[in-house]
Amino acid sequence: MVRIPVFMLVASLVFGACQDYRNLVPYEGTTCSGHGTYSENNGEAVCTCDEGYAGDLCTECGAGYHDEGGECVVNVVCEADSCSGYGTCDDSTGVVTCACDEGYEGRQCETCSSGYQDNDADGACLPGCATSGLDCGTHGSCDDSGGEAVCVCDLGYTGALCDTCNAGYQDNDGDGTCLPDCATSGLDCGLHGACDDSSGAAVCTCDEGYVGDYCDTCAPEYEDFGSGCVLFWVSIPGGTFMMGSDSGESDELPLHQVTVPAFEMTMTEVTVAQYQACVDAGACTEPSQCGSFYNWGVAGREDHPVNCVNWQQAVDFCGFAGGRLPSEAEWEYTARGGGQDITYPWGEDIPSCIYAVINDGGAGCGMDRTWAVCSKPAGNTAQGLCDMAGNVFEWVQDWFHGSYDCDANPGAINCGSGGIAPSDGSAWETPGGSIRVIRGGSLTISADGSNLRAATRSVCVPSYRHGRIGFRCAR
Repeated sequence: MVRIPVFMLVASLVFGACQDYRNLVPYEGTTCSGHGTYSENNGEAVCTCDEGYAGDLCTECGAGYHDEGGECVVNVVCEADSCSGYGTCDDSTGVVTCACDEGYEGRQCETCSSGYQDNDADGACLPGCATSGLDCGTHGSCDDSGGEAVCVCDLGYTGALCDTCNAGYQDNDGDGTCLPDCATSGLDCGLHGACDDSSGAAVCTCDEGYVGDYCDTCAPEYEDFGSGCVLFWVSIPGGTFMMGSDSGESDELPLHQVTVPAFEMTMTEVTVAQYQACVDAGACTEPSQCGSFYNWGVAGREDHPVNCVNWQQAVDFCGFAGGRLPSEAEWEYTARGGGQDITYPWGEDIPSCIYAVINDGGAGCGMDRTWAVCSKPAGNTAQGLCDMAGNVFEWVQDWFHGSYDCDANPGAINCGSGGIAPSDGSAWETPGGSIRVIRGGSLTISADGSNLRAATRSVCVPSYRHGRIGFRCAR
């Protein structure tokens, strides 16, 4: 209650008509500041303040209240959820204020600050990728779509920073690249290879003779004639050599220089199994029964040289295999181990069954048959070709001429039209004739050696088939 001073009453009498003081209206300023009710009590003017206000004219906030924008409002205290659980509450002034945690803002810390987000609506503000500074390296990327910025790792990587290989992946060379191991890759290397992950990547390690990502292709010098890839072609470096002999038969004369370009020749005489593949493909005709030593269709002789084939059948097979018959010059160059001045494919030792399948203790080294190809490795050439002497004679491309210089020896067989043997390693095809050259000797050649020399020449009618004649190919 507020009492009105007497001097104010006196002043009212001076400046106005007399009237009952009980009916006096309050002077200006006694409106109780808009926050109370004026009244007179026993001759005194009194302000009865609204709740929360105090003072003679209700200009002050009462106990438990505070001024907030010109209004007295009741004091509040911090509650458990005053700052939404994401700030520090302060009620020392009667007003609850929140000092928000990082990532939060708003009066009650109820809003995410810029760069923070609450993607799952659980109220937790988490830094986005741009704010987090999260470095996922070269094998991951930052993802904040779930609320928290996390690294999403590339396939094969794991760890908070995608810097560790996941199970089933490995970094064997230390370059930081995780590659699938054999179990994880599911790499199928087929029948002719095995998975190897020792170098990092799971790759197929192929068996000898096979190549390709899945070891399903024959290597360049190998061929598959139905029983897998086997070494077929051997590289023969080119070179110049002296062909013929001045101490042998007359048809080996004259000794002359030939330059042979690099080429390839089959390591072995063509086998029954290899020839069978050509027959099965319809590219070759079957050998004809020709008496002794016949190998075709004989059980257990699949790896023996095919025999009883004529010159054209040999040509057909070589074409099927991607090659041709060798020229006579190529054949002799190869039999000399790349044009060396040697007598036999293996060197100078006297022929025997150590080196070749010949008539030594009987035909075929006493077996009266051919042997499986490459049965006499001691007789191999310097390049590793087998049976260049013995086992079976071998067709070559050339027509036979009784002299390498028909101009000087026109009376020699097939020399009536003159001409000289090619000096470039090619076959002597012109003029033609009636007999072709065969080389190498066979299982019936005796061990005296004269017909097993690298320079020895033999002949046969092209249509002839015999158990002592087979062939090999070149390309």
